[in-house]
Amino acid sequence: MILRIKELISNIKTKERSLRIAEMEALQAQIHPHLIFNTLEMIKWYIRLGQNEKATHILVQFAKLLRQGIDNKDEMVTVKDEIAVIEIYLDIQKHRFEDKLTTEIDIQPGMLGYKIPKYIIQPIVENSVVHGLKDKIDPGHIEIKGYMKEGNLFFLITDNGTGIEQTKQKQILSGIALGDDHKSGTGIRNVMRRIKLYYGNEYGLDIESTGNVETTITLRMHTDPVV
Repeated sequence: MILRIKELISNIKTKERSLRIAEMEALQAQIHPHLIFNTLEMIKWYIRLGQNEKATHILVQFAKLLRQGIDNKDEMVTVKDEIAVIEIYLDIQKHRFEDKLTTEIDIQPGMLGYKIPKYIIQPIVENSVVHGLKDKIDPGHIEIKGYMKEGNLFFLITDNGTGIEQTKQKQILSGIALGDDHKSGTGIRNVMRRIKLYYGNEYGLDIESTGNVETTITLRMHTDPVV
């Protein structure tokens, strides 16, 4: 009887883990296609405008991004590899914005070897570019900082864009589904859900935003995931 109970508990844990992994893969699938679509659109328009050198450069960078996803099929990647993907993405966007986008990346060297969920930071950066800076007249600036404290990994993504209104912040943080008119919050919400699936409910993200001044999204993860 005791052995049977232990077997049932083990089966339940295995099924729960499988369900969590399946949900995480589904959330990744919701995020990555946006990057593919946006990049292909940019390449198409550069070709139409006859700016072939820019189109070629972006195509090469885009191929690197795809290679990262194809060659590395693991759920987890090092911080170094995640930042490398972000640097490629930002290089593409700098060509799109020309002289209207500057970036700064400052990651503590000691955390570069730690593993985190793949594409966990990049969607936040993409949100800053696509939504935070889309209506901005002045030059945009994005800062990415990373540090370790008490066994936790912190990543801060800051932009000087249009900001996230209080109501939307609450909806994102509470996990409330957003409508089509709030697509800027979908990627953020998915990232938060993935962090909680990997690390537990005590981890996730925070949002600090002042309209048309500055928005900072802070991701907090443990050095070891629970999954």
